[in-house]
Amino acid sequence: MTSRVHAALLRSPAGSLPERAASVILDLGFQGVVLAAPLHETAWESLRAALPRSSISAIEVFLPWPRGVSPGSEAPFHIAALHPEERRDSVGQATQTVLVAERSSIPVVLVPAARMGAVVDERSLPRGRDAHREQRIARLRAAREAEARPRLDSLLHLLSKMLSAADRYGVTVALAPGVLLDEIPSPDEAAACLEEFRGAPLSMWVDTAQRALALSLAPAGYDPFGALEKEALAGVTLRDMGPGGEPVPPGRGRIDWAAEKPLLERCSLWAVDPPPGAVAEGGGWLEEAREFMVRLETPPREPSGGLLGIG
Repeated sequence: MTSRVHAALLRSPAGSLPERAASVILDLGFQGVVLAAPLHETAWESLRAALPRSSISAIEVFLPWPRGVSPGSEAPFHIAALHPEERRDSVGQATQTVLVAERSSIPVVLVPAARMGAVVDERSLPRGRDAHREQRIARLRAAREAEARPRLDSLLHLLSKMLSAADRYGVTVALAPGVLLDEIPSPDEAAACLEEFRGAPLSMWVDTAQRALALSLAPAGYDPFGALEKEALAGVTLRDMGPGGEPVPPGRGRIDWAAEKPLLERCSLWAVDPPPGAVAEGGGWLEEAREFMVRLETPPREPSGGLLGIG
């Protein structure tokens, strides 16, 4: 038995049977599921009836989407909405998620990073560190700051309302920083949110592949997550990536898991995010990911009986 909760993200596209997918995840030895978008009200009702209360480890903000949102469409809620009506609707739905979490004994509401869609994706920049690339990144960062400022105000407003409810109902809100130029909050902005709401039930949720990408894009010697190094973690997503940045099962890619161990040891919830179709197939990717998590947590055996391990 592991000392941490091993979970898998569960998404429920229109027409899926989320209760069956959840059963596959739990039957493979995962102790919990993290409910991620999309998740409509009807799918939530099916899951709530089928799952033990303690098996839902976290739920994304705005979930479940209300019945007025058509299955297959995108939710009209945003963590950094600019229009006043969108902000009002998003705050109301986010607070509703906190209430759902409290009523269903879900300890964490996850607030993922949001795309702004107004700045060039850093992954499109040429690889390699040279003066031209660094200058282009600097110009993009300056453009991003102007774009992000009003959105950050919107995010702080959303968090203030969520945290007021979360504090009353004993729920933790976990903020997941993004690392691309068009994502909000950045790691520095996430650290500013933590400082703004110091003492409130606000924590961090980190993604290992995001951290690796951030380091690859940052100036030499700078750790974008440095300001969050000692902050509390509500969860961590164990995500790996291949040579070209493509997703691969944890342990098969270029993530340095030995270097990530101090981060992972700070967190009691480890989650993986299976690719589309992996849960329906059963075993395969999920089974490999679960075995990797167990190996990662199991300390190496001490040799017994002398220097050569001969008893």
